[in-house]
Amino acid sequence: MAKKKQSKPQQQSISPVRFLKERVRQVPVYKCYLSHDFEKSTEGTVMVVRKHTGDKYTCGLYLVDKYCLGVKDASYHLRMDEQEFDEFLDLFEEDFNPHVVTYEEAHNWVWGAVGFAEDAGIKPCKEFELAQYVLAEDDDEVELIEYDFGDADGKHCLLANDRLEASTYLPLMRKNLGDDFTFCLGPKDSIHEPEDWDYEKNVPLFDDSELSDADWDIEEDDEVEYHQEHPDYPTVLNLKNSDIAEVLSCSNPKLLTAEDVDAFISREGIKEDLEQYILYHIGQSNDVAYDKDETIYDNDDRYDCNLMQAVRLLSEIGDEQSLDVVLEVLRQDLGCLDYHFGDYLVESVTPAVAKLGVGHLDKLMSYAKEPGLYDYAHNIVLEAVGAIWEYNPELRENVKEWFKEVLTFAKEKLDADDKSYFSHTVVAFALVQCMNMAEEDLLPIIKELYEKDYVNQNVCGTYVNVAQCILTRQGSMDHFDMDIQDWFEWYYTNFGTETK
Repeated sequence: MAKKKQSKPQQQSISPVRFLKERVRQVPVYKCYLSHDFEKSTEGTVMVVRKHTGDKYTCGLYLVDKYCLGVKDASYHLRMDEQEFDEFLDLFEEDFNPHVVTYEEAHNWVWGAVGFAEDAGIKPCKEFELAQYVLAEDDDEVELIEYDFGDADGKHCLLANDRLEASTYLPLMRKNLGDDFTFCLGPKDSIHEPEDWDYEKNVPLFDDSELSDADWDIEEDDEVEYHQEHPDYPTVLNLKNSDIAEVLSCSNPKLLTAEDVDAFISREGIKEDLEQYILYHIGQSNDVAYDKDETIYDNDDRYDCNLMQAVRLLSEIGDEQSLDVVLEVLRQDLGCLDYHFGDYLVESVTPAVAKLGVGHLDKLMSYAKEPGLYDYAHNIVLEAVGAIWEYNPELRENVKEWFKEVLTFAKEKLDADDKSYFSHTVVAFALVQCMNMAEEDLLPIIKELYEKDYVNQNVCGTYVNVAQCILTRQGSMDHFDMDIQDWFEWYYTNFGTETK
């Protein structure tokens, strides 16, 4: 009887992502490059190439901002054949005129920039989550080379392209660095030599010499002292949809498809369940301690919830009562908000307030005039009303009057030396929205605030800068118009580990 042939063992294929995470670091480094004048520039590109057996190449590219933002963009290219790699390298050389460096140099430029940015609370771009695996781990196995980051004084210096980019990063920098940073909006000559601006209208320049010399000197204690009396929150969950905690849990980060979202928010009683779920969890965590120096939270293993998703889903089906719930979230202190949202409070809550608040500017005004709010929670409502202006043209006149009332109220309280309502930083947050709206009618009250030294210019610049932005309509506001599914894709890009 003939023997059966033994089949050869089948090599198990793995996904590109798994290959990248588990095997690429074992492939020898072939060459590394820095773009032309990288060392002398504010930003540049780093490329690391690994060579596989069989003349295959894997490359990682990293756009590095040495002044502030760290890795702004990143990409990877797996197992290119020799022809593909040669063509890729030709294009890279044509675009960047690079020079060859050691791996240690490339490694320390990228990881050093990442660490420097993280000191300001700024994380690498989302693409770096995978592209980092072309690099070795940042540990003692790689020789440390200490490079200089930041400006000439070693400070973080944000070189923002526009107001939107500035408003994205400045709150983080303020939170993590205080006032120990600098920033520039747009081309430097446009900021520092306003007389060169090309106005579409025949509008006279405003002279900052009329204002005080305070300029960039901000009081160290420029922050509203938080104090809030909280109502009684639910102490037990009594949900019609008992699986809500499982769906929203951080331990189950699976991407909900559009169909999943539609099915979830159409459930009977889901609005009331989401409201109860949110209030319960802020009640359970409003005593979480925040350590500014260590950025850790006491008892952070007690809860397994995700208010980011709950708040965002509620905004799709909510009503006036739901808005009250979301505003109650924004009445919590720094410890509670950082516990649930970290650095993503703006991305998570602003769209919800903007959607739920369209017909309720009066409620948003009441919140804006409450004393003892956390500064950056206060800013969420200001940004949301700015978004309402952008995406609801029929309400623009109402929103303009809303901001005029808020700024007038802020001036009155600060005139009375009552700092329990508005800090100079919150005033500046409001002015960022005014710049986006470009409503000239707001300039008189804005100038009064500058004359009184009530504006944190680290956030929005000088009066000249603000006035020019309004008069030339240089503002931009397109961050918060996010479809619910777009939002979920953003969420799971940052927090998820699996997708359906």
